[in-house]
Amino acid sequence: MDTTTGTGADVHRDAAGDGDRDGDRGAHAGAGAGGADGGGTAAVPRPVRAAAVVAAGGLAAAAALHVVWIRSPWPLGPPAELAEVVVGTDQEGLPPAAATAAVAGLLAAASGMVLACARPDSALGRARPVRVGLWAVSAVLAARGLGGLVVSGLDLQQTPARYTAMDLRVYSPLCIALSSLTGYVASRTRRRAGRL
Repeated sequence: MDTTTGTGADVHRDAAGDGDRDGDRGAHAGAGAGGADGGGTAAVPRPVRAAAVVAAGGLAAAAALHVVWIRSPWPLGPPAELAEVVVGTDQEGLPPAAATAAVAGLLAAASGMVLACARPDSALGRARPVRVGLWAVSAVLAARGLGGLVVSGLDLQQTPARYTAMDLRVYSPLCIALSSLTGYVASRTRRRAGRL
């Protein structure tokens, strides 16, 4: 009687142990699959993704405005007003359409680089030229923003009063903000891209 009871208990413990081991293997397999599926954008912190969306949106909006300015001074009035408020010169100093189109293309490319670097799981997001390009975008925007604050703040260049005011209130602060966002995205996704 005692031998039968002991054997039954041993069988029960062995079955329970096998079940635990199977459960552990299933848990490990599930974790591995989740890691493979959850890599990439899921591995990028939400603040980094939000910064990338805001920066890319701002750069894309600036690119769209430059495309509009190839043909129209919208949302301003005549071309003379566009030259005064946006460029800081008279109408004759407006850049040619080709130059405006080139700026629009560079801004659009910068927007794309921000979004690509926010996906370090992708081949484009891991590409060294793209990541170096994003740092270059951040540096150029910082130079424009800080330089604009110095030049317009100290009145080192003869420009219309409306341009100086817009540069101090909008253009330079916006460039600094975009520079900070792009630099943040580049720095926070650099190690993740290196591990993939």
